[in-house]
Amino acid sequence: MKDAKKQVVEFTGHLKSVEVQLDYRFYRCHRSYIVNTDNIKEVNFQKLIIYMENGEICPISVRAKTSLKKYYNEHLISIGNTVTRISKKCNNE
Repeated sequence: MKDAKKQVVEFTGHLKSVEVQLDYRFYRCHRSYIVNTDNIKEVNFQKLIIYMENGEICPISVRAKTSLKKYYNEHLISIGNTVTRISKKCNNE
């Protein structure tokens, strides 16, 4: 069985039909991409790129940039034009 963190799912169909079935952890960052926010390593808002834990790179659409920033301001540390996930250890201290 594959590690879920390293899994990329590809299919033919409409993302809207999948998007409505997902919980709050999943974010539509682009018309062709939905990402699991638990697996995001870094976000570069200047370059409009999401770097995933498994090494994948996903684009961010200009329209999605503002709402993604809002989400991450609540959950991540901002460093210039990039954000990095706060470790669970830091949150518990």
